[in-house]
Amino acid sequence: MDIIFDFKELNTITNSLWQIGQQHRIWCFNGDLGSGKTTIIANLSGHLGVRDGTVASPTFSIVNQYESSVGTLYHIDAYRLVPDDISIQIELDEIVHATNGYVFIEWSSKIMPILPPAYFKIDIYTVPNEPYLRRIVGQVYTP
Repeated sequence: MDIIFDFKELNTITNSLWQIGQQHRIWCFNGDLGSGKTTIIANLSGHLGVRDGTVASPTFSIVNQYESSVGTLYHIDAYRLVPDDISIQIELDEIVHATNGYVFIEWSSKIMPILPPAYFKIDIYTVPNEPYLRRIVGQVYTP
């Protein structure tokens, strides 16, 4: 998937993302600050039965957990992770490898070594001089 969209089309875009990636437990989101990672994740969470308005950025908590219709949804923000913080790395490794629910990871490039070989990667790019447009490139990785 490679598409440019306006945030007014967010529901349509997340529906398309869901159709492509729903069979993957691990979703990896990368993009600049303010590119819309959390906004897209909040909208996608509705597909899992998470109540609208309850999903927030885990920038400071690192991990937020929500109950959904398909099990637990973990929302991880790896932006502030310190590479040497072994306790956080262990916790994230357990979440990524043990959960039966979904794991949505912002700034996933910072924790690639602990990710399983199968995941859905979504890169979000801002469009120059177009503050409401984003380019999404989605790719499924399988072993």
